[in-house]
Amino acid sequence: MIAESGFDHKLTGYRYNAGNELVEQREFGDDATLAAKLMAQLGGQPVPQKEAAPLSDGLDSQTPLRTTEFKRDILGRLIHTLARDNDKVQETAYQYDLDGKLVRAANRHSITCFDYNGNGQIIGQHQWKVPTKEENARNGLPETDWCDAQYDMLYLPVTESIRYHYDFNGNRTATVLPDGRQINYLYYGSGHLHQISLDDEVISDIERDRLHREIYRTQGKLASRYELDPLGRLKRQIAALNELTQTETAKNAVASAYAVKRSYGYDRTGNLTHSTDQRTGTTHFEYDKLGRITKAGNELFAFDPAHNILSDHNSPTIPDNRLKTYNGNSYYYDHFGNLIHRELADGEVQNYFYDLHDQLVKAEIFKKDGSKETWTYTYDALGRRIGKGRLKDGEVPEGLEEETGSVWDGSHLLQEIQPDGRYTYIYTNPDSYEPLAQVHNRTNEEGESNQQTHYFHCDQIGIPREMTDKDGNLVWFGDYYGWGKLKSETKVTDSAYQPFRLQNQYADRETGLHYNFFRYYEPDVGRFVNQDPIRLEGGENLYAFAPNTNKWLDVLGLNKNLPAPYWPPNRGALGEVRSITLPVGTLVDRYGYSGGTFVSPVGTPYPMRALPPGSNQKPYTIYRVLKPIDNVAASKIMPWFGEIGLGTQYELPKSVKSYIESGHLEEVKIGKC
Repeated sequence: MIAESGFDHKLTGYRYNAGNELVEQREFGDDATLAAKLMAQLGGQPVPQKEAAPLSDGLDSQTPLRTTEFKRDILGRLIHTLARDNDKVQETAYQYDLDGKLVRAANRHSITCFDYNGNGQIIGQHQWKVPTKEENARNGLPETDWCDAQYDMLYLPVTESIRYHYDFNGNRTATVLPDGRQINYLYYGSGHLHQISLDDEVISDIERDRLHREIYRTQGKLASRYELDPLGRLKRQIAALNELTQTETAKNAVASAYAVKRSYGYDRTGNLTHSTDQRTGTTHFEYDKLGRITKAGNELFAFDPAHNILSDHNSPTIPDNRLKTYNGNSYYYDHFGNLIHRELADGEVQNYFYDLHDQLVKAEIFKKDGSKETWTYTYDALGRRIGKGRLKDGEVPEGLEEETGSVWDGSHLLQEIQPDGRYTYIYTNPDSYEPLAQVHNRTNEEGESNQQTHYFHCDQIGIPREMTDKDGNLVWFGDYYGWGKLKSETKVTDSAYQPFRLQNQYADRETGLHYNFFRYYEPDVGRFVNQDPIRLEGGENLYAFAPNTNKWLDVLGLNKNLPAPYWPPNRGALGEVRSITLPVGTLVDRYGYSGGTFVSPVGTPYPMRALPPGSNQKPYTIYRVLKPIDNVAASKIMPWFGEIGLGTQYELPKSVKSYIESGHLEEVKIGKC
């Protein structure tokens, strides 16, 4: 692909080296006339084969709004990026070890280095904060040459270090925090998590059923119990004082009381139809045939064919997918499709500013009372937000108020560093984004340290609904609108602090947006503020989150996924799984983009594929096998998602896209099989 024009006429051109590796991306913005002209000129041209060959005379005669260069080593690994527009330049640098693993990622804000063991597992992460020019001048230091790996050792003290330990089965057994405290994980012989502790303090003991599904956990003096339906979905949950920790007085006082009590119901496709909570009552949900939510309690929703949310069914469709108005809010975008101006129904106005990688770096907030706040945001070379703060007096860049730093464990927020201390987050397991506990460490004016542990109690999709303390007392509870915006919250104690919303979403109270790792989510409309960095691999609408938030997750802000209980067991296989070779000439097909690994024999009826609802709205593609593909897992398809299944599925060892690139598969134009 050498050029791309979206529904919004945003035009992007691509250059490649002799190895067909991307070396330059040129963005021309949303000029509809230019896009139509150049796409007509480019139609049918082959990918350039010589080093950085021109895309075409048409593109080279135009000036892009933004250019990003990608420098690679002899093995094709990305080692440097340089993005620039008319007045800004932004760089990142990467280094690898002899095994090809990333060992250093750096930009002007932060340097991150990684250590590995012999099995290729990360055993250490070290982060340096890169000082600004002004900070170096004040300290008598030379300007930071962060691109040079030697600079880390010579001038910069390590800001934060995290270490990891594993057992012989590859399970993580410990996460060592920057201050030396240790989160420990204890497993059953089968490899399932049994206990989490922080140093010598037990955070949670976990019990499972015979299928190894979690049905019980301790959270301080509370015991949480989970009842699952035959498909593994959460049917009922309660949390009450653990009998082992109760006194007789406490038993009598709370015999009929629960800190948490909820139940759930589902339709045959797995959509949540109702939830009943002891505090908020019963909420009913309705969906259309594509699984898009149309009703959540008293809220009603409508969509156009491209999944853009509309104020009502009579609203016009949105041909460019850029939502302009919704329920009294107004939205404005730049040439790259980033939301830059939002006018709220209550009169507040917000302006947003982005870096050359479309990351939000500044927000101006004009309050209804005439006051103004300006907030800034910084990121490391891996795209993780490492800091935010409010400018003093709204304008002074040298100092920040309400400053928050972040420490990351991969893509999990591990710690927040705030003026009132450090918050550590522990999740239900090392791979989960569902929060389990928050540990707050602070030092008072007398120099005395204090540690306070609060527990999260989440619903069927991992949204925190309550927080309790170690003694089982309720400290916070909240209710949400249909797209994950906090409707109401009650702080039972002043110390309660609950920043999470949908899984891996952090609520920025200053803007109302949710930081969702690679993008920001706007919970009023259930969509992102800018376009998907992975483009169509994340879905056909580049702003969309998911059909609903009761069933779907998007923990990285890239593409929606179903949580584990919604997927069929055994990789969707019914009965025997055979290892076969797909011979040359075999025709297979797939609904969805080429990043997946599952295909079926061409012509398999859609109901026999047992795919998630709405999959038949995704692109349908036929592929021909050009070279034999070995080690393919072939099986019958298990009935699921309300479909009959019983067709045949092939699970490829690698993605369809990788087999196209290696010449094993080719796309077949429909009608030319």
